[in-house]
Amino acid sequence: MKILGLPTENSPSEEKPQQGVSSMTSSYEAYKSNDDGNIYISNLDYVFEQAEQGHKSLAKAKKQIEEAEAILAQVAREFQSSNAVLIGNEYEADYQSRQRVTWNTDELEAIFHDVDKLPEHVKKSLRVDKEAYEKLPEEMKNILAPARIVNPQKPKINVRRK
Repeated sequence: MKILGLPTENSPSEEKPQQGVSSMTSSYEAYKSNDDGNIYISNLDYVFEQAEQGHKSLAKAKKQIEEAEAILAQVAREFQSSNAVLIGNEYEADYQSRQRVTWNTDELEAIFHDVDKLPEHVKKSLRVDKEAYEKLPEEMKNILAPARIVNPQKPKINVRRK
């Protein structure tokens, strides 16, 4: 008889039940060395091992996610989509590209060189409001184009089973 997902005595367990690190730690001894300032601990090697394995697993998972998301982003870029739903046989993903726009202040100063002449010791910071820029006519956008720097950012991708 199987109760609460636990294997019976006669059936082999396919996977070990997961136990938290704190449940595996009964007691430990520790002391701080006056010589080097290090803390020496006994009976916690299992905790160190779990931390090490967890960091390795996390690094591997992050790399796997980055590689998979890079492929999904490439597919969306091939279709020149900045926002899309990517649909597979069993999964689908929402894709949203992101970018950050910065402005080359030297170029902006060159464009607006005669506006508000200031003494050399006074510096002004030029920036372009994103919403105002979007509303500008194409002619003005073309004038500002040399100063506009678009930096692609990591896209937001949300994958789910259909």
